[in-house]
Amino acid sequence: MDINNAYRVLGVKEGAQKQEIEKRYSILLKRQRQNRENVSTGQNDTDDFDQITAAYNLLMGYNCDEFKEDSSYKNGFLYKRLGIDYKKVSNFFYYHKAHIAISIVVIIALFVFISPFVNRVESDLDIALIGDLAYSNDNTFKQNIRSAIPGLKEPSVVNAQITQVDKGLEYMQAAAIVTAGGIDVYIVDKVNFSVLAEQGIFASLDDLVEDLGIDKEKNKAYLLNIEQNNKEPQLYGIDVSESAILKEPVVYGKQKIATLSSRPKNRENAVKLLKALLRK
Repeated sequence: MDINNAYRVLGVKEGAQKQEIEKRYSILLKRQRQNRENVSTGQNDTDDFDQITAAYNLLMGYNCDEFKEDSSYKNGFLYKRLGIDYKKVSNFFYYHKAHIAISIVVIIALFVFISPFVNRVESDLDIALIGDLAYSNDNTFKQNIRSAIPGLKEPSVVNAQITQVDKGLEYMQAAAIVTAGGIDVYIVDKVNFSVLAEQGIFASLDDLVEDLGIDKEKNKAYLLNIEQNNKEPQLYGIDVSESAILKEPVVYGKQKIATLSSRPKNRENAVKLLKALLRK
């Protein structure tokens, strides 16, 4: 594939910025996933995925024929992994089947990060912090949540802190959390909200606006048109940066956006937490 064909396959203009290429690639992958879920397709579906990924790699400057440990390859690889589900993981291994070394590293990393989910005590509310966020004390944070939701017994909290220090391992941890599933509420920063929202990780909050007293105007930055059949943008996140539960030194981070998982295990408690987070 030459560079002109790559621009054509992704549907971007010649000389497009990397941010535009990444966004377009994410949209095309989501469309591929929806096609697979709605229609039983054959070899053409795999061929389309290969073409899209090859075009993306070429325009981003990632050489998939040789394994390089440079930061540009690693960051590009991990950026794409941030919002993946199981099918995308499978597709990735299919496309890079020659790179057994990479596959082994990823599998080991996923095992390390997912194993806590397997061995933990059964929880009645699962929360994930992703982005430039961190909590100082696990017990204090959980106690704050229990106090805000009477009757809650065992909240669980996981944290994938993404900073400027070592994004590689941090993105891998975030990918493991998302892929493992089972999260009820995500609390993310603005950058990672946009990335995850486009992958269909979050549920619309439109049906909760009245019950929770959400100020839609205040949260208009989190109105997105994710589902193709929706004519109007829907609300996918609420700003809870001033929440009493999340104030420093309990949770560190400037931007705190709360969202509901698209597949929560404990939806009732998740909604109660969102309501509690809106309190200042």
